[in-house]
Amino acid sequence: MDIKYYKWLDIEVTNNYFENGVCPYFEMIPLNSTTIELKNYNILIQKNNNLFTFYLGVANVSDLSATNVSDSIIKENIKNLSNLYFQLIVEDELFMNYTDIPEVNHRQLFLFQFPNNAIGLQINDSNYRVNLLDLDALQAAMNSSSSVAIKNEIGLTVQQKKDPENKIPAVNYKNLTYGKFKLFVDNQFAQGFYHFDTDLASNCLGILELKSKQIRAEQEKSPIYTINFKSRKVYWEYQIIFPSNWSIDDEEVEIQGIGDQIYERVTTKEPKLINGQLVKVFKSKSPYALQNHLIENPTLKLKYLAPFSQRKESLNIKLPNPGIENLFKTNTEKNDDPFCSTTIVYV
Repeated sequence: MDIKYYKWLDIEVTNNYFENGVCPYFEMIPLNSTTIELKNYNILIQKNNNLFTFYLGVANVSDLSATNVSDSIIKENIKNLSNLYFQLIVEDELFMNYTDIPEVNHRQLFLFQFPNNAIGLQINDSNYRVNLLDLDALQAAMNSSSSVAIKNEIGLTVQQKKDPENKIPAVNYKNLTYGKFKLFVDNQFAQGFYHFDTDLASNCLGILELKSKQIRAEQEKSPIYTINFKSRKVYWEYQIIFPSNWSIDDEEVEIQGIGDQIYERVTTKEPKLINGQLVKVFKSKSPYALQNHLIENPTLKLKYLAPFSQRKESLNIKLPNPGIENLFKTNTEKNDDPFCSTTIVYV
């Protein structure tokens, strides 16, 4: 049987931390049920940097043009396709440092759903966070409560606690199918949670859900769905270390920022020293977005008294791009706990 593959849709992952917006550090791993669906429907996925292209294999269409296939045959072949679910795996351990994304705990992840009401998902708020089952709370309830039940989204009980009288099986959350559930303890709602039919990887940022029937209903041509991340805004701080035999007045050293950046001198009661050398600290007045590559750099501008000639010398130094490895939270009057990136510069 001849099978020809035709483009169905694209998923792209962008992040404006990168100069061209291309964020290549993601993989998509299908959940167990989706792996079966992909095989049954001859769906292949090709990755090119940050773009995941889905192709649908269609049999015996050699006499049809690609346009006809796109408009009719694909819709016909996916009419019974279930929703598809993928782990979104991030392969850069510093991703959370340079990306403006809400913090999640070990029982939370993000749920990305397409189609949605927007052209692309802007992941910079908490709306996309979902909770996983609190296993500690479940175990505590199993040990101490007389009634424990898990209900699905429409209210049907799908699991409940073992009862010595009628021998109802114990709650086994691993037997749950994919979906949204509610945990009830002693007939009182305890928590809502999502469950997935696959053990999730430690570097799984979230689950991507493709709503197949809705895509089919809306599809006129190969759609492109975007998960759009934004760069984290942080304070840029530079600790400038000068030679010990240089004489520099405070008013004769400054940092010229990029665009509208303004840097202020950070003063302390005691002079800041590193290895016995005097340090002058400058910090941006406002947070600015991190970038993996700067087209223009902040510039250190200073005048100093040369130790031998005793003449005033001028010096301009291009400062490095702030690092993303060691961010720390800084105290501000706004109580928004923004991060700060500090860079040590030896003159």
